Amino acid sequence: MLKLLYLVSLLCYGSDGLLLGDKEHHMIGNASGIEVLGRIETLEKQLAEEKRDRFILEQTVRDINTKFHGTLLSINQIELQQREFQNNVSRDNLEILQRSQNVNLTINNITALLQRTMSDFSSLSSKYNLEVQAIYSNISKMSGSVQDLQRKVSFFAKLSSSVRISAAHQTVVYDTVLTNNDNGYNPKNGIFTCPQSGTYMFIWQTLINPLTYIRLEIVVSGSALYGIVEDTQDANDFDTATGSIIIHVNVGDTVFIRSRDSGPGPMFTESSVITSSFSGYRI
Repeated sequence: MLKLLYLVSLLCYGSDGLLLGDKEHHMIGNASGIEVLGRIETLEKQLAEEKRDRFILEQTVRDINTKFHGTLLSINQIELQQREFQNNVSRDNLEILQRSQNVNLTINNITALLQRTMSDFSSLSSKYNLEVQAIYSNISKMSGSVQDLQRKVSFFAKLSSSVRISAAHQTVVYDTVLTNNDNGYNPKNGIFTCPQSGTYMFIWQTLINPLTYIRLEIVVSGSALYGIVEDTQDANDFDTATGSIIIHVNVGDTVFIRSRDSGPGPMFTESSVITSSFSGYRI
């Protein structure tokens, strides 16, 4: 467009910028008409090209504006989506935090419950262990008692020959042993030493000559508890007397038969069958 105005100015005023008169204009028109027409055609082509370029440029600008507005819209949508995402993330984080706090609270409650349970279990376990120990102790005692009951304590001893009583508190030694379960009786000294505590029955039977008498007593742990008197002074015949006692005896207690006074005895033995004897057993 500027080039066209410049050419028109040259045609009207000349190269010196002065307005040409009719004569000069006519001369120029005659001399260079063809050239002017050529220039005009060139200018028109240039003008058309500029219009086309301007149209293309305007179309390009409109496309750019459209794309720019679309881009702005996309950016706005992205920003909106980003804000929504942030809001969602914040809400999710808050929910996660709340859930985490709830989970921690639940874990703390469970931990406290487990601690109380373990404490209660420890107390019950200690109590149970004590009870179990007491039960085992009772079982052990009962087992010992059962074993003691299973161990039958008994003895039977007799004289192998006549024994004369010559002094008071003379121990009668029954020297022939027929039964001695648990080995409580000693045939060398005539003393029974209790191997198991319990209630016992002791029996002693005495055979004496005619026209004599004898007094015997049973001694338990050093104390004379019971005695018998056998007297044949008014009867010209042999005689027997039997004494017995039921008493509780502890382990280690001693039991034996002795004379109460000097006699005059003796304790007679007719044979290995008919003789004096001493026996005992736990009931």
